[in-house]
This record gives sequence, C-alpha cells and structure tokens, in this order.
Amino acid sequence: MVASFIVSMSHVLRAGAGTLIQQSSGAQSGQSSASGFSIGSLTLCILMVLVLAACIMSAFKIYVAVRGGKIAQGWFLFVVGFGLLGLAQLILLASQMTILPVSTMLADALRAVALIVILIGAGRLRKLLT
Repeated sequence: MVASFIVSMSHVLRAGAGTLIQQSSGAQSGQSSASGFSIGSLTLCILMVLVLAACIMSAFKIYVAVRGGKIAQGWFLFVVGFGLLGLAQLILLASQMTILPVSTMLADALRAVALIVILIGAGRLRKLLT
C-alpha cells in the first residue's frame, strides 16, 4: 500500500514538474502570465503542503498511540519537525505569491531546524529500539 502511494505520488510530482516546465517555456516565448506565478508551480506547492499535512497527521496519530511510553518523545519530535517543515513551505509559498513580504531565507532556516529536529527524533528512536 505504501509502495503504491509512493509510486502514485512520484507520477503526480513528475506531471506537476512537466506542467511547470511547459509553462515556463511558454512564458519565455512571450506567453507570460499576468501574475508571474504559474499554475503548475502553485499546484505543486499545494500538493507538497497536503503531503506534509498527511505526514503531520500520521506522526501525531502514532504519538497519541504511544503517549506515555518511552518512544513518545521521539515521535513528538517527528510531529514538531514535520510541523516546522510545513510552516516553512507555507512561508515560501506566501513569499512567492507576494502575500507575505518575507525573505526566503526564513523558510530555508526553518527547513534546516526541521531537519535537525527530525534527525534528533530519529536518533532517539533508533537508540531506544536497538
């Protein structure tokens, strides 16, 4: 089931990237969009936010199931890391759509912090499970 989900997501991401490439080449040949933000990249960003939301929900469900146990702290770090990753993606999306006038460096810094938190959680889980 997980393998079929990953295969279907890779097909969706490839289709979204293909649409983005076609639209960017159309913009170079004189067919520019009014807002400068292509529909394909917006769809891809929304898809990424939805996938992150699914990761957060899954990690939270597991955290609730193991609450009070020894591995609860590791799963809590996963939830926090995926939440930070989702927040970074939303900030990047808002920055690209000029909704929020912030630098993309903030999103990059949040991604780095999220990666560190996820790795710490994975390290704690690995330490407990070995």
